[in-house]
Amino acid sequence: MTLLLRGNINDANVDKTTENWGTDVNFGGGAYSLRTSTRRNTRLQALLTADRKLSRDLNLSVSAGGESQRYQPERFSESATAGGLKVLANFSLVTL
Repeated sequence: MTLLLRGNINDANVDKTTENWGTDVNFGGGAYSLRTSTRRNTRLQALLTADRKLSRDLNLSVSAGGESQRYQPERFSESATAGGLKVLANFSLVTL
């Protein structure tokens, strides 16, 4: 009798930064944003196999298996400026 187990975990982590200088007076139209997202997918597979010799010329082989897959929905957070930049080229989410 043999047992085969295998599984995998796939993680996708994305960090995105957007920097826009803006072209209006006092750097208006500029923006800065940060976005983080995370996803996870897990899978487990199992296969059980049994072999038995019934006679000199006859063998019996039986297999049974299953698979489980779980998907964790995407989680994300985003922060951004509103109304442009306060200081040219200062991409920050902290109030000055």
